[in-house]
Amino acid sequence: MINSERTRTAALVVVSHVLSVDDISDLVGCGPDRSRSKGSVRSGAVVPIPAKETSWELCEQADRSVPLSNLLDRLSEKVLPLRGSFVGLVDAGCAFKLTLVQWISEADPSGPGFWLDADLLKFLAEVGASVDVDQYVV
Repeated sequence: MINSERTRTAALVVVSHVLSVDDISDLVGCGPDRSRSKGSVRSGAVVPIPAKETSWELCEQADRSVPLSNLLDRLSEKVLPLRGSFVGLVDAGCAFKLTLVQWISEADPSGPGFWLDADLLKFLAEVGASVDVDQYVV
């Protein structure tokens, strides 16, 4: 089991102020790994603030023994075959971001780095995605 507080994560997040999770799933042709509907409140939230937008994501997670680059490769295998559908979401007003979370320690077997291949970079540029990298040293 993965310790959710110390996982490595690579996720493509689609955000919409207009489309629902179901709408995005229909346009993409598959369901999300995680999602949050506009107006919903996160379970366990200390302050119950409703989401301002819908978020839909495909994600790969693993413990710290798995290099972040491996997660990016697996995410690419999910995302790139759906490239045309995601580009269509841009026309529907959706925004995209690549979210990366990496926990790092001196004992880390794979080191603190990661790499993005050319196909993934081209896709991210096509959809105008931002990149959010959170790295934590433990």
